[in-house]
Parts: sequence; C-alpha cells; structure tokens
Amino acid sequence: MDNEKYHFLSDLTMDDKDWRIRVRISRVWNTIVPTANDLLLSHDYLFTDEEGMTMQATIKKNTASDLRAQLIEGDIYCIMNFVVVQSNKKYRICESEQMIRLGKWTRVQQLTLAQHLIPVDAFKFIEHGLLMDRVNDDTSLTDFIGKLVSVTELSKIPINGRVSEKKNLIIQDKEMNEVNVTIWGDIAYGLDEQRVKEESKEGAIIMILTSMTVRRYEGKPSLSSTSATKIYVNLNIPEVLLFRNSSAPPFEVIIHPSSMRASSSPVIHKVTIKELLAVYNHRQKQGGKYSCKAKINGIHTNDGWWYNGCPKCQIGVNYNGSQVWCEQCGILRESPIPCYKLFFVVEDETGNTIFSLLGDQADAFIQIPAKTVINVSDEKSSPPPASIMRVCGTEHIFQVICVRPLSGNMPCFKILHIMRGSKDDSVPYFFGGYEREAGKSKEQDLSLSMGKIKESTLKRHLPVQEICPSTPSPLKNKERHLGELKKDKSRSRSNNACPDPIDDDLSLSASLKKMRSSTSRNKKGFGITQDQVDT
Repeated sequence: MDNEKYHFLSDLTMDDKDWRIRVRISRVWNTIVPTANDLLLSHDYLFTDEEGMTMQATIKKNTASDLRAQLIEGDIYCIMNFVVVQSNKKYRICESEQMIRLGKWTRVQQLTLAQHLIPVDAFKFIEHGLLMDRVNDDTSLTDFIGKLVSVTELSKIPINGRVSEKKNLIIQDKEMNEVNVTIWGDIAYGLDEQRVKEESKEGAIIMILTSMTVRRYEGKPSLSSTSATKIYVNLNIPEVLLFRNSSAPPFEVIIHPSSMRASSSPVIHKVTIKELLAVYNHRQKQGGKYSCKAKINGIHTNDGWWYNGCPKCQIGVNYNGSQVWCEQCGILRESPIPCYKLFFVVEDETGNTIFSLLGDQADAFIQIPAKTVINVSDEKSSPPPASIMRVCGTEHIFQVICVRPLSGNMPCFKILHIMRGSKDDSVPYFFGGYEREAGKSKEQDLSLSMGKIKESTLKRHLPVQEICPSTPSPLKNKERHLGELKKDKSRSRSNNACPDPIDDDLSLSASLKKMRSSTSRNKKGFGITQDQVDT
C-alpha cells in the first residue's frame, strides 16, 4: 500500500469523496470539560503529512474503540473512509479550518516504509512578542518553547465547587523574556519537579509546551494548559538542541512551595568589566545576569544611534519595495517611528566595553522620546545631540546579559536594569531615572520611580563629553516526553481542548495608567523572566 497514491491534507475539501491520506499521528489526547466534572467529549489526534501540514482528527466519545486501539502516537498510517468537516471555532490545535471525523466505518493500515517521509514533530512556536496579540483569543491554541527556571509544588484549589490541582512555572525564551505558566490536573501530576531539578544539574531544561491558552497576569501574557497540552523536555530536535547549547548557567531549576507563585531566581553575579569580558570570551551567553558598576563615558555610533522601528513593538523594520514589514507584526499600515539604539561606552577601573539600550526603554532613561529628537530623514551617522550626550559622565550599577557582538566582533551587553546612583543599595530606575529628593527615604524614592508622584526631578545639567569609540578589550541531549500521567483519565483542555482555569488579570492602578500616558514614561526593566513547564 506504500506505493499507492495519496491525497495531501491540503487537498482535502468537505466534498463527498473517497479520500486516502498518509499521515503521522503527532499527538493524541482526550477532550474534556473541566468545569463539568471532566466530562469526556471526544478522542482527538493531530495528523501531519509529508508536506508538513497538520490537521486535527476526532472520534466521538465511547465509539470506535477498535479503531482507537489501532492509532498509536508517532506511527504512520494510511487512512480511508473518513469525513471532512468544518473545524471548531475555538481552541484549534492547528491553523487548518477543516478537521477530519473518524468512525467505526474508517479503515486504517499502519505503514512501515514511510518513516523518513513525514516530519516527526509538528510544533508551531509563537514568539514572545506575539503572545499579547493572543490574550483571550482562543481561536487557536499556542505552542511555546523556553528554558525552565522554576516550578511550584502541587497545590489544590477550589474552583466551581470542585478541587483542582495545579503547578505554576516560569519559562524563559532565548531573549530572556519570562512567561508565567499554569498547568492543571493530570498534567500537573505528571510533572515530576524533583526529577527535573536533578536533570537540570547537568544542563538547561528546555521545555516545549503545546496547545496552551494565553491570558494576562500582572499586565503580562501568561500561559495555561488545556486537555490537548503536551510537555516535552529536552526533545531531540534542532530547535531544542540549539536553544540548550546556547544557554548559560545557572541551569538548576528552583522548586517553590505550593503556597508561592513560581518566580525566577534573583541570581545576579557582581562582576567588574574585566570579569564580564572574560564571561563573554568563554561564550557564556544568553543565560546569566550580571551586575556591574560603571561610568558612561560616551556613545558608540559606528552602527548608528537610532533606527526605524515598528510603531507597535519597536522592533526594527524591513523594506520590500513599497512595503514595510515587521518580523513580529507583519506588513505595517502605519509609518515606522524613529527609535533609540544607544550603545554606551562604559568603563571602570578594570576596563571598558559596550552596554546597549534600545527602544522605549532608552526613551525612559533619556527622558526625551526619540520621536521628538529624531527626524526620519536625518542621517543615522550624525552625532547624537547634547540632550542625549548629557548622560555621559554619570555612574550607575547596570544589570546586563551577553548579546551578539557589534560590527568588528566588538563585545556588547544588553542592559536589563539601570540602578539609580552607584551604591549597592541603589534602587532601580525602571528606565525612568528620577533623582532622589532631599529627605526622601529609599522606600519613598522607590514609590516615586513607580510613578506615584506627578513630576520628575531628574537633573537637567549632566556633563557632556565627546563621543569616544570603544576599545575592544556540548551538552548531552536527553529526550523525554512527559506524557506518562499518574491517573487513568486525562484532565486537559482544548477546543477539542477545553481550557483549564486560569488566574484572572490584575487591573492596573490609576497611578500606573497616569504614568504611562505621560511623555516621560517609566517602565519596569526586563529583569525577571519566568519559565513554565508542561507535562
């Protein structure tokens, strides 16, 4: 049968036709309704063909038991005698607007000679920057990949008259963005946090979380498991291997008591610039956070000091003829905006290097929006004005991570936080940069930086210096699918994956809204990221 003609999933229509497909069963799950005592709705599958296209298939509950016994996750089958129907309006596992309905009339035959023709995995990872667009939009569920930072022990909470079990996780993407994750029911039971912690002593734990819903928690996107969710740990695929090999210590996963919400560890290594450069030279990138006290001596402008950014996410835009597009937001209907791209030349008594600050974070630190300083018709090679150069000569405690080098292989570090002043007990700028008023305590000053007073008292006459160029001064992969659950029945959600309970969004305070509407915006730094785990 391997030599017979097959239809691709992209060929399928809802016309009555004798379809014959060759597909791999990439995932298997049961769709339940958690708010109705885990009512079983259907038995579901994710099919993948040799074009890499995916489509959901479903069998009504308590029917075709013989057929269900034949369909094994990971194997390849020829499938005939099925019906193509409209996909669900919500909780879709894949992008297809059609799905396959199987029944006792369906014929299947396992194929053994086509293993190399069809991809083994079928993940559609969503970038962190696009998660906010999916908040409360349950049309399609979300796949996410990240490094596990922390996990809570199992907790039991009453929801709608029944007790639900959950664990909270924090996962971190390649750009050090953290995401809160909540996993529920048998998925939470199936995650052995002690085993994960032990494995993390040998290297980073890279998790793939599939079929998640996206909600908002504390103003940021968070993920929640569904009945279709699967969690894969250190899966042997290129995306995971690249992620794991580029990760740097600390690797060990933190376990919090069930009474606490998962959080990332505030492990920040205090270093000099010489030590920071030694870390960079050993290629310990995209992992550790470092605290370094240094003085801003100038701004490196060989790569320019501003760029045209997306008005929505401030990522640099690309031009294709008359079209302007952003890698995250797609084709832009609005004109790009000028954004700061500041490469500070910093030094201490041990050496000098480059710290970078971009976009609206730079707006808040400089206290002057880029659009009021820059005209898009200006030459990007022109020197920065005095209003920007006034930060030169000031000393701060910077929290940074390693990033890719500048032109000429010059080391560069991305700023996560800038602390006000140069003492160890300084409080964060949050990229706002208020100066402490006489008589103000540190606690009062911190509340000031959070936007609870009306006006900034930022010093306006910082010394200006000339622009000065900077002086350049294999883990073993494991594969484990956490699909072995500790109970007999599955408790997840999907469209055919009903959503699990999720923490409600916390409303923003009036003071924060006022702060965001002002021209001198203060924003929290990127400092803490969250890793989340799926099982």
